Amino acid sequence: MSSKKQTKRPETFEEVCAKTGKNVADYAVPETASYAEKVAIRMQRCKLVAKALNGDKKIEIANTDQWKHYPWFWINPEADAPGGFRLSFCVSGSDDDGSGIGVRPYYIEESDSDFAGTTFLAEYEALLQDEAMALLED
Repeated sequence: MSSKKQTKRPETFEEVCAKTGKNVADYAVPETASYAEKVAIRMQRCKLVAKALNGDKKIEIANTDQWKHYPWFWINPEADAPGGFRLSFCVSGSDDDGSGIGVRPYYIEESDSDFAGTTFLAEYEALLQDEAMALLED
């Protein structure tokens, strides 16, 4: 039996805020906001999910020996999901070839990435949809 105490993962954004000591109202996405503004808020929401799941573990972006995980999604119009948006798999990697990496919420543990991609699917879907719409804004 493991001596490591298991803590319950947050399953709602409200639980994420409670775990991180943040106010849910500070992360509200106004209907009147531009898509670019919505993207900024939604990215903060996703980053907060990662912070809650990573706990005290820190991402060391320059550490090429540290694996960084993030959920990967496919849009499949035939999938049994709203808009065909579903978690496909977790991407893991340790980038050591000097290439650039995108800005995204990373997870230390692959299981946390998988959990976030399924439990917070609506958060990621809204972020990606607003990012697409922001490209069309004047």
